Amino acid sequence: MKIKTPLFDIKIDIIFLIVMFIFFLYSKVRVFLSSFFICYLFIIFHEAAHMFVATLCGKEIETFNIGVFGVNINFKREHYNLENEYTFDKRGLVQNILIFIVGPISNLILALIFKDVKIIYDINMFLCILNLVPIYPLDGYNILKNLLLFKVNYSKTLNIINILNYILLFILFLYSIFILIKLYNPSLILFLIYLIILKISYRKNNNIAKYYN
Repeated sequence: MKIKTPLFDIKIDIIFLIVMFIFFLYSKVRVFLSSFFICYLFIIFHEAAHMFVATLCGKEIETFNIGVFGVNINFKREHYNLENEYTFDKRGLVQNILIFIVGPISNLILALIFKDVKIIYDINMFLCILNLVPIYPLDGYNILKNLLLFKVNYSKTLNIINILNYILLFILFLYSIFILIKLYNPSLILFLIYLIILKISYRKNNNIAKYYN
């Protein structure tokens, strides 16, 4: 489903609409999914921070995508292309870092404002820390990549960041198995599988730049 606005298009995944319909229709489902939707609201806030700073930096948003696993932004390609010479200069790299880092900062600010409300504090601190991990497609991956581009060329930067990405994925995958066996909690391993799926999807559509959450 696509909704056109004067600034950008909003794409809503059909599965998300179905989940929302069930959520509002059945009270038992509302109880079960309430934490999920509270978290989802903070993810939207996180992404809105990306959008705000990106707009200040002169980047135009093409689509704002809403799905079951989160929200993401597509920028117009001419405004966000790492092959473009502009993004390799210091000004362009600083802008990219600001755009990516403002998401985790927005969650940190919310956590500090609502530090006495446990659920709000816990969710926003989790989102802040999680998004700073340098694993694709999290903000930490893109922040580190742009920092490396200050000193290293694009090809070497990709090699370094991808090696680190795979090492961290492997460590977290082992830890997720431990969590699954000891605590019977599959959430981390499911999240890692989701990240891998996104990476595969990106390879098939590597001409499109996105922020994911």
